[in-house]
Amino acid sequence: MNKAILHDHLDGGLRPSTALELAKNDSYKPLLEIENISSFFDRSSSNSLEDYLEAFIHTTALMNKYENLERIAFEAAEDMYNCGINLYESRYAPLYSVNENLSIKDVLESKSQKIFKRDVVRIITPGTIIEDSLLDSKINNNLLSIFLHKGLISIAWVDMTSGLVKLERIEGKNFLQYLTESIHKIEPGEIIVSEEIKNSKILNEKLGIFDKQISYIPHTFYDHKNNTDVINNFFDIKKIQSLADLNQTDIAVAALK
Repeated sequence: MNKAILHDHLDGGLRPSTALELAKNDSYKPLLEIENISSFFDRSSSNSLEDYLEAFIHTTALMNKYENLERIAFEAAEDMYNCGINLYESRYAPLYSVNENLSIKDVLESKSQKIFKRDVVRIITPGTIIEDSLLDSKINNNLLSIFLHKGLISIAWVDMTSGLVKLERIEGKNFLQYLTESIHKIEPGEIIVSEEIKNSKILNEKLGIFDKQISYIPHTFYDHKNNTDVINNFFDIKKIQSLADLNQTDIAVAALK
């Protein structure tokens, strides 16, 4: 009888012992300061999604070299085999491995990393269709992201059909009206917002009319430094200032993952 595991995240099954060994090899300090690595990665008692996903920050940080990726992928398959699993679907976002030494093209096309080669990549949160066969080329299939930081609001949206990305700052005394008007004009299939917006009573109430389209994600997904690196790597530039005059809020929201 076949036993199957579907939609298993590769970055969520990294062995604690391997994580510690790789952290020592790569001098990754956050894990070197942990007293009990196994307990640290055990998030079974997490009381929030943000706390649960925080562990992924450390596993993806170690998946930045070919040799690390190869070992992690091999061990994941080995662990499944040892558990009697003979049908295994492993999922991973190669973008998390992009850094100054690895481009997204390198990760996808490396001969030693064929495990990550795929023709269709499925994103992210519920509500957005990205399969070419299901997208309507005659309409906009927009995914919208909203971010609030120190009173500043920026929105970014991508047309999943054309790949076109746009960004807009929401400013002025009537910013709430401008925000809702912009959302109506964009007509997004899904709206991604930080959980921090839940704590803004005014914004949360104003966005209530779009409740069916909204997906809340942890604030950590809008990390300024990480998203700056994502944008720099995507456009192959050294400084984001050479691309445009972007403030911290723009950068955080622009890296639609």
